[in-house]
Amino acid sequence: MEGVFLRSLYTLNYRNLQSQTIFFEKGVHAVIGNNGQGKTNLLEAVYLGLTGLTDARRLEHLVHQNAEQGYVRVVIERIDGQSVFEVGIGKGKRLLKLDGVRVKGGAFLRTGVVWIRPEDSAIVLEGPI
Repeated sequence: MEGVFLRSLYTLNYRNLQSQTIFFEKGVHAVIGNNGQGKTNLLEAVYLGLTGLTDARRLEHLVHQNAEQGYVRVVIERIDGQSVFEVGIGKGKRLLKLDGVRVKGGAFLRTGVVWIRPEDSAIVLEGPI
């Protein structure tokens, strides 16, 4: 997946994140903030947007408490152009689109995306078992 990078992330009613677009340049980025400010939710939104997958037991747990539906859009840039991944979520529902066309989860990006959650930090700090 050489030459692929995250161009932007847009969230709407996703957990505690404000509805906004975040733009990324090529390179390494750090997400810094106090506890409970949304760092993990931001990274989880990127993972959901790129893969269509989540660890949430119920999809409605991903939606802001004052809303019925949420939405995540991720734009990636490749050597040959851009792709737009969209995920709509609601009570028991998930709608996936790739470049504006509704798809099943298998059509989303499956390689090159690793989600290491805070509870997985031992893997990084201590190495594999």
